[in-house]
Amino acid sequence: MGTSIFDELGAKAVINARGAYSMLGGSVFSPGVWAAMEAAARSYVDMADLLDASGRVMAGLLGTEAALATPGVAAALALASAAFVAEGDGPKLERLPDVSGMKTDIVIQRRHRYRYDRTFGSQAPGWSMSATRTARPPTNSRRRSARGRRRPASPPTPPAPPPPAPGPP
Repeated sequence: MGTSIFDELGAKAVINARGAYSMLGGSVFSPGVWAAMEAAARSYVDMADLLDASGRVMAGLLGTEAALATPGVAAALALASAAFVAEGDGPKLERLPDVSGMKTDIVIQRRHRYRYDRTFGSQAPGWSMSATRTARPPTNSRRRSARGRRRPASPPTPPAPPPPAPGPP
């Protein structure tokens, strides 16, 4: 067997027993993906157009309102957090990474804390890891104890007003 690109770079190839996992290179490309990449590498494209078009295709496949291709989880989390912090407000988006006056608390899955806290903490002054809280899925014991204390998720909705009385014809 010949020298691999990893050998040439001095990196160690590993056996992936985890599935699609960013820290192990994501995933192996299918022949269809390889063919698309090869075809795309033969010409130039306006990247904004490509991102818009690929987003529409992905959204259609996923059945979502919109989608955006990213180079990995850290980039996806950084872009999503910027969108949420700016609340879709164009002038706020233009101000980033200045987050003064914006909500900067980010909820992240506990298992992602170690690897991805840096995604949020490095954004800007005022947007630090201290602003990142953990969300922990309930364990069986916490589910059982929560059943005994039912609380509404939001304040009760006031009753609807009665319909207006019919007027003269």
